[in-house]
Amino acid sequence: MEDDNNMSLELDYSPIISDMTLKPSNSLPKNTYFSHYPVEANFSKESPLSKAEFNQQTSPSTKLLPPISLKALLSYNQKMEQHCNESHQSAGDEPASSHDDTSDIWELEDEVVDAYDLGNNDSDDDESNLAGQQVGQPGNHNPPPNLLPKYLKNRLSRENANREHLPEDPPKDVIVHMMMMQLQEKHGLSFAAVDDIYNWANKACKIHPDIFRGPPPSRERMIMEYRNQLGMDDGFEFKEEVINWLPDNKPVVQHVRPFIDCVYELLTNKVVLGPNSCNINLPHESDPFKNKPSMPPKEVSELHYGSWWRKTMKMKRKGCGKESRRITCPSILETDETHTDTNGRLTVTTVNIKLGLYNNNTRKKEEASTTWFYLPNDESEAAHHEQKTETFHKIQNLHSALRNGMTDLKYLMDNDIGFEWDLFYGGKSHTVELVFFHSFHHI
Repeated sequence: MEDDNNMSLELDYSPIISDMTLKPSNSLPKNTYFSHYPVEANFSKESPLSKAEFNQQTSPSTKLLPPISLKALLSYNQKMEQHCNESHQSAGDEPASSHDDTSDIWELEDEVVDAYDLGNNDSDDDESNLAGQQVGQPGNHNPPPNLLPKYLKNRLSRENANREHLPEDPPKDVIVHMMMMQLQEKHGLSFAAVDDIYNWANKACKIHPDIFRGPPPSRERMIMEYRNQLGMDDGFEFKEEVINWLPDNKPVVQHVRPFIDCVYELLTNKVVLGPNSCNINLPHESDPFKNKPSMPPKEVSELHYGSWWRKTMKMKRKGCGKESRRITCPSILETDETHTDTNGRLTVTTVNIKLGLYNNNTRKKEEASTTWFYLPNDESEAAHHEQKTETFHKIQNLHSALRNGMTDLKYLMDNDIGFEWDLFYGGKSHTVELVFFHSFHHI
């Protein structure tokens, strides 16, 4: 008998784990197997799923273990074995050594739950029984029913006793981390954002140990100091201009930047230019003044491969002689709607500009565009008008805002004015005259 008891303690979990079948659930459709045996043996020809679909849902190679740890499985198996041994001992039978058949594993769980709910505990010592319960173990989430009335008070007394030896104030590092967790929950930050904040704070303290002492400076002041350190003038600032808005023809403020300042920002952005201005792409691979490539392209992949570029460049250089330094610089506009309030009700539409001098991959970057001007919001402006805003009013308002925002570009194009610039292209620096025109509008 003693040898049999020793054998029952050395349980073999491999049959349970290798061929266990879980019940269907929301996250695991059908029956999910995790086994070293091929799942095709369990596939039925009458199944509504195809063989590939069945393997995709059940094969360990595509869907690994379900969301349950091996430790939990071993604990569950041990609990089932212990319950089975206790049942056999109470019936006067020999204890079972192991489970070879797992078909009744779910029935065993039901028996445990039923026996648990009966409250088979005749002891009057509530404290000792509660201490003996493994609250949180698989299949044992609550104390026995006869201990439920006093569970809350007993738990409160235990936790108060646990806190008696602790200091009144938590450690400072714990306080700091708890404050960060509160900020994370308040602003909905991801764990990656929290890690970046910690890394930024660590680097900031190394650069300037007293950076966090005293009140933080205003954002406007820091931007002005940053511009002064870079030697930047006010070209990046928006100017307020007044336009008339229908239906009541009331004045509305529109924020606009000079067009040439937007061009200057894009021409001097090192991220957009790339090393040695490698992201600038013109028709000829080394000569910026030629409007045709040395070899005909096999496919039309870049903006300048179209015939419109050659015709426009020839027209812009017409009458300027063969030694003209003029090259075309197309502008590409795009619009994007964003909101200015927390609830997303006050929207504003930005009109951004890109330069066609850069290749396609560069123009896809966020740094390759800059905001030129804003379009006022018709919905918010309509509340200040006595008359009802009709559809044709909105169309005329859009044209008025676009006309005002593009005034300086229209002046440059109408008067055929170009701007001198030192362009590094083809391994050399060329003094060119950039002539602008509008190529297309991307929404």
